[in-house]
Amino acid sequence: MLEAKGSEWKKNINLAYHLKQYNKTFRSTEIFFKWLEQKKLLNINAKKTYPNIIEYGCGMGGNLAYLNKQYPFNNLYGIDFSKTLIDTGNKIIKKNQLNISLSKHNFYKPFVKKNVFFEGVLSIQTLSWLPNYIDPLNSIIKTRPNWIAGSSLFYDGPIESFIIMKESYSKNKKKYEKTHNYNVYSIDKFKNFLKIRGYNKISFKKFNIDIYLSRTKSKGSGTFTIKNKKEERMQFSGPIYLPWYFFIAEKK
Repeated sequence: MLEAKGSEWKKNINLAYHLKQYNKTFRSTEIFFKWLEQKKLLNINAKKTYPNIIEYGCGMGGNLAYLNKQYPFNNLYGIDFSKTLIDTGNKIIKKNQLNISLSKHNFYKPFVKKNVFFEGVLSIQTLSWLPNYIDPLNSIIKTRPNWIAGSSLFYDGPIESFIIMKESYSKNKKKYEKTHNYNVYSIDKFKNFLKIRGYNKISFKKFNIDIYLSRTKSKGSGTFTIKNKKEERMQFSGPIYLPWYFFIAEKK
């Protein structure tokens, strides 16, 4: 049953999307880590190394590669359902001599490494693509990190939406259909879930993108932006509005 929860994740691999992270860091990634720096979780000018950090849902490790270059960590770790993404990422990491270790692992089971304590856990643009946040967060919390930080789709109110997008596409003259989760979670419920489990200092920041993203020619899934009357860029994927937020949960 646990593996089944990751089956759609493994089917919907987009290698080009993950490779882009190595060629050019996503704007959301840059702004997210700058916010963590402002919150004193990261320090670009530190003269000593940081404790170990792991990312759940690391893909090929693009976010961790950016961290490795910008911040002087001891070791960075990443896990993902997809063996294809992990194997491809590890080849890139080895070629570029990055201090990162990627492993194929089920999100719903705590990742334990002998003699390694994870100070922090990252979950960047992952939770909304899973059936729910409860199971993966329970898995993360069992590793007892001092903080958890990430990004997901959230609503500032008592409402949650569990959305399944069905996307038709053609490949080699054959027609296929794939499904995606686009879940929007309640900030209030999310906070309560974490507070009950000992994470009492919780911060949220709405992510307003400051660059233009064009729509795909196929009009399928993939983020694009539309300006509203306030000249703010709103993010969409297909017909779905994407209310992105960053979050930090600390044991304080």
